[in-house]
Amino acid sequence: MPARRLEVLLPDDVTTREYAAVACGIWALLNAAGMGADSSLRTDDGIDDAELNAAFDEDVQGYPWGP
Repeated sequence: MPARRLEVLLPDDVTTREYAAVACGIWALLNAAGMGADSSLRTDDGIDDAELNAAFDEDVQGYPWGP
């Protein structure tokens, strides 16, 4: 079966932290819906995986359940 696609357009001035929060939130929803293993998120050219992961890691430090 062909893959389905969902596009999310964010404002041009979104910060790396905001971008990471949205991406991680979408991923959490995919996992909760049971689609995480068969899905993927593709970032635009304005951010790479390392930046996304670093922003999320920095943000999650303040969560009570964080590392």
